[in-house]
Amino acid sequence: METRHRIFLAINLAEKIKRRLENYQKEIESSFNFLDCESPIRWTRINNLHITLVFVGDVFTQDLDEILQAARKGTEDQTPFELKLNKICLAPPNKSPRMIWLAGERNQQLETIKNSLEKALLGSSSGPSSPHITLGKIRQWQWKRIDPEEMPQIDKEIPLNILVDSIDIMESESKKGGPQYTILESIKL
Repeated sequence: METRHRIFLAINLAEKIKRRLENYQKEIESSFNFLDCESPIRWTRINNLHITLVFVGDVFTQDLDEILQAARKGTEDQTPFELKLNKICLAPPNKSPRMIWLAGERNQQLETIKNSLEKALLGSSSGPSSPHITLGKIRQWQWKRIDPEEMPQIDKEIPLNILVDSIDIMESESKKGGPQYTILESIKL
C-alpha cells in the first residue's frame, strides 16, 4: 500500500509571536470562565500556529519530490516582505462563526506568492484572500448554548507585523492530541 502525505504550504511564525498569540488565547479563554461546562473553543496548539498559503491535500510518497520542485518554482524571484495582522475576530466574516482568527490586511506580495504557488501546485489560482491565523475552532453545540447577552466580545484590534522570509512545505499527521505538523522543506525568499 502506498503512503499518503497530507501536504500544505505555510508561513510559520517566530517563537516570540507564537507566545504573544498564546497570551491572547488565554485572555479570550478567561472570558468564558463564567461557564459551568467545558470551553466552547478548541484552541490551536502554539506549535501549530501558522498562516496557510496553499492546501495541496493527500500526496503519495513518490509524488513528494514533484511537489517540492513545484513549490520551489512557485517562489522563484520572490523577496522577503512584511505582513500586517491586526484584528482578533470571529470567522468566517458575516457567517455563523466557526473559528477565532487573527486576521490581517491584504498584501499584494503575499497574493502574488500564493497565486504563483497555487498555479504551480494545483494548476489554477483561487483568487484574492486575506491572511489569517486560526487561533481556535468553535465547538458549535457548546457555543450555541451560551446566552447571547452573556457572550463575550471577541473583537480586538492588535498590531502585529510579521517578516515573511520563507515559505514552508508542511506535512500534517493526525495524532491523538490533534494534528502534528512537520516541516518537509523551508524555502527562503
